[in-house]
Amino acid sequence: SLLNRLGKQWYQRRVRGDQAIVELAFQTTASIFEQYFSVIGDSFQDAVKCLSEFACNAAFPDTSMEAIRYIRRCANYVAENPEQFAGDDNNMENVWVKGWFPVLFELSCIINRCKLDVRTRALTVMFEVMKHHGKDYKVDWWRDLFNIVFRIFDHMKITELTPEQYKVQRREWMTTTCNHALYAVVDVFTQHFAILSELLTELLSLIQWCVRQDNEQLAKSGMNCLENLVMGAGHSFKEADWDLIIDTITGVYAQTLPADMRNWKPTLDTSFDQVSLHSDTSMEPDNTQLAVSRADKNLFQILNIGCVVQAEIVQTIDNIIFFPASSAKEDAQIDPYYMSEDGDHPLPEGMFNYLTTKQLFRVVECLFESHKFSKGFNMDIDQRKILWKYGFKGRILPDLQKQETASLLCSLRILHKIYSDITRVDEWSKTEIYLHRLTVESFEYYTMLEEDKRRYSWGKIVILMLKKMMLLDDERFVVILAKCYNQICHILAQENERDLQLVLSKFFLRARDPLFKVAS
Repeated sequence: SLLNRLGKQWYQRRVRGDQAIVELAFQTTASIFEQYFSVIGDSFQDAVKCLSEFACNAAFPDTSMEAIRYIRRCANYVAENPEQFAGDDNNMENVWVKGWFPVLFELSCIINRCKLDVRTRALTVMFEVMKHHGKDYKVDWWRDLFNIVFRIFDHMKITELTPEQYKVQRREWMTTTCNHALYAVVDVFTQHFAILSELLTELLSLIQWCVRQDNEQLAKSGMNCLENLVMGAGHSFKEADWDLIIDTITGVYAQTLPADMRNWKPTLDTSFDQVSLHSDTSMEPDNTQLAVSRADKNLFQILNIGCVVQAEIVQTIDNIIFFPASSAKEDAQIDPYYMSEDGDHPLPEGMFNYLTTKQLFRVVECLFESHKFSKGFNMDIDQRKILWKYGFKGRILPDLQKQETASLLCSLRILHKIYSDITRVDEWSKTEIYLHRLTVESFEYYTMLEEDKRRYSWGKIVILMLKKMMLLDDERFVVILAKCYNQICHILAQENERDLQLVLSKFFLRARDPLFKVAS
């Protein structure tokens, strides 16, 4: 066809940058679309291919953008005239093969071949088409389409660049195009979840792949997209879908755990005589940081990304189960002057009620592992100073304080929520064991802390624990008090922040009646 010949001619000429030929060819193509588009018929695929070749013009970005606009018109034409593609036998598979597939495939080719501004526009148009017309697609069509979309993420695996060029372009590709595509895929998936639920496993595998690519921005986006997916479609999840979500969370946790932080030693034979390895963690910046090998620098980058992802996992869990507004209000309870009353507005439930207790316990176990790892690292002062000396976190002493406290707080929220849920009464005894163990261990640990920064952070956890205990009924309160009474007395004997002192005072007033049966 004429359009096919135009496309091939354009492909041969475009590298020369001959503006006159380019403009004339595109004007001819545009006039065909404006005047004769309705009679293109069997040449539709050639027409879309022709536009794709114009769009891949690196020398004339305006022409590229205009070509993409015409491809969008092609999509609208397929949506408005499916009978022209179905044929005389009304075969709807032909609508996909001859209509939708060429449009979406050529947009993906533009994404994979063009510079950032053009491929970003093609990406936007591609997902706009999916959002607006995806309700008409069959599951098999979506499966074919997702195979096209996933090629966007595979693009940088096939390249003839030098290693250094590949590294630079791969980083740019992941930070821009992959990042944009991931959010768009999840947005489309959430909108059409009723149709796409069968493809949840493939989407979660893609999210995990993005988190594992040693790219901080893409890893954070992966966790954020997982949260968006659950927030948008979680109400429609089946129990098996929630199992897949939890498998993804625990899988990402295991795959990104920066375990080498606990035992890293420099590969160079360098003395540590000038490093003071005593328990005092106050270290002033100086110029004595030592050099590390290129391999260790790369390892430090991977470990840093792992630290970021681990913190994101905890935040994602908290946001999914309780919603950010709920957690923020509960955090406000740390203020010693704030006491939750029955008349308070109820907190939003998040997705808590959609998960089984068994699934919630799996999440709690993951949070326990996160807390255990970060707590162990924070306690290892010598290892932290070695990492600091070799520039692992620049000029600051590395710690996982946020992960250590946030994972514990989220665990407490989940366990107390289960403990107060009348529909989960069969699991109260197991929950009680978890809570008692966690409370006693936390109080004991707080009494052993010496570092001011960590005592301050843990003081907030102790406050929240005490206030949660005060909200229990007398029977439960007495039971848990008997488990941790000695530890609370040890806390009382220490020098504490005024906020904690006030809560301790209220706590012992709360304990008066059930312990001594004294009327107020």
